[in-house]
Amino acid sequence: MIRIHTAESGDGVSVVLDGEIPGEYVDEVEKAISRATEQERPVQVFLRSVHGIDKAGHRCFRALPRKVWS
Repeated sequence: MIRIHTAESGDGVSVVLDGEIPGEYVDEVEKAISRATEQERPVQVFLRSVHGIDKAGHRCFRALPRKVWS
């Protein structure tokens, strides 16, 4: 199970992920991050209390736009 929290601030948008990120939740993670990047503001992704990422989850993070990680 995963918990996704998105918050806006003066600095940009934060997407906070908690829990496990197996393949069945990758679509939800991608959607949350995509919505955040559509705002054309800096985006930060925080893996807080993440205790499991499978191969599909790893592929998801490798495919993220470079601007999310800068």
